[in-house]
Amino acid sequence: AGEASTVTITFSEAVSGLTRDALSSPNGTLSELITTDGGITWTGTYTPNADVTDATNQLVLNQTWVRDAAGNIGQGLVESDNFAIDTKLPTATIQLSDTALRAGETSVVTITFSEAVSG
Repeated sequence: AGEASTVTITFSEAVSGLTRDALSSPNGTLSELITTDGGITWTGTYTPNADVTDATNQLVLNQTWVRDAAGNIGQGLVESDNFAIDTKLPTATIQLSDTALRAGETSVVTITFSEAVSG
């Protein structure tokens, strides 16, 4: 939770027309893509949605959105490596073994988390 990742797309030659709409971005949002080298390398920022746990995510680029300098339109889909998202915050429950204590008595307190935690 609270993290983002830089997405880098590198083409074999300079292209134009690439926007974030050319990519599917499951369980998150992708910023607009920018290039600083004339259209070969494009970068953006992927920010995962809150409250998601999913180990099977891929960004998918539809290359028909781009054109090279000669006007040729890209073809096919390109998939990123798989990436995991865990933005679901842990929750906890607290239970007492005895809820009506008298002087000198004790109660066992049990805290149960929705997932493994540290600290």
